Amino acid sequence: MKNILLTAAITIQCAVVYAQNFNGTFWTNGQGSFEATQKNDRIEFFGSAMLGEVGYDFTLIKRGRTTYSTEQGGSYTFGKYVEYRTIDDGTDTPLELLIAYDDKDEMTEVFYKFDGSIDDLLAHNFLSLLDGVYTDAAGKEYIFDGATINGTSFEVLSDEYAYANNIKYKGKYYKIMFSDNGVNIYNARKASGMVFGDVYNKTTLYKKLRKKNAQDPPLTGRWQYTSTSIVNVGMLSYFCDKTQLRLMRNEIFARRGYKFLSPDIKTYFSKQPWYKPVSDNSKIHFSDLENLNINIIKKYETAYPADFYKKVERGM
Repeated sequence: MKNILLTAAITIQCAVVYAQNFNGTFWTNGQGSFEATQKNDRIEFFGSAMLGEVGYDFTLIKRGRTTYSTEQGGSYTFGKYVEYRTIDDGTDTPLELLIAYDDKDEMTEVFYKFDGSIDDLLAHNFLSLLDGVYTDAAGKEYIFDGATINGTSFEVLSDEYAYANNIKYKGKYYKIMFSDNGVNIYNARKASGMVFGDVYNKTTLYKKLRKKNAQDPPLTGRWQYTSTSIVNVGMLSYFCDKTQLRLMRNEIFARRGYKFLSPDIKTYFSKQPWYKPVSDNSKIHFSDLENLNINIIKKYETAYPADFYKKVERGM
């Protein structure tokens, strides 16, 4: 069983399932969706690299019990070889993964098998980020739990850009943007008749909400889902501030009591009442899922120049 290097001094041991059956299964990286067709040792994937942009494909050729090489010539390229792995994500069945690596054995992309429609995936990405308790300037609480606000349902609406941060609530359209400390909710206007779907243009600011950090162990902090479910690039693309991604990644460490050396990270988490640093970092153990998420966030965090997040506001 191979160790997958994720961060310095952190490794993940994934359980291996050898009886892989790809035929008719769907795989995603959180933005695209690919259906697999298996022909002996060849697995062909066809779908969309970015949701709405169809016609992308890639092919894997089996080389070992869990290892596949990537065939050149496909319209979607992401690495030199791929490993099939499973990890425990707390559900009844293991999470099945295809982890891609480059010629330096560095992880380049993670796909996982999913059941459901693309709209289901987009809604899951958005609602996972949104869930929690917020307060407005007057101190009023707003509880986002699934597709509800304080118990009242809203409809999640995806747009042609593959973002689902648009909602229809009590007959009106709103666009929700993630901020440094919570969300900004804008009134929105629906524009129909676009090529790949509707567009929801934000107009005036409706309300600013600050997210309250969860205080109940073990799921403390602002981004509790990073310890309970896999994150993906579709979720991370909602954040246009590199600092938020760094805090999100380090919150996984903080939940385990990691003793930070970076002054800014140490100062930030020292202000969180739930953070209890340990005396010896070597005694900390992360779950396989946490280790995987650390690496996925780190990869996305360092994928672009520092000024990229200043120039591009995603999910508009």
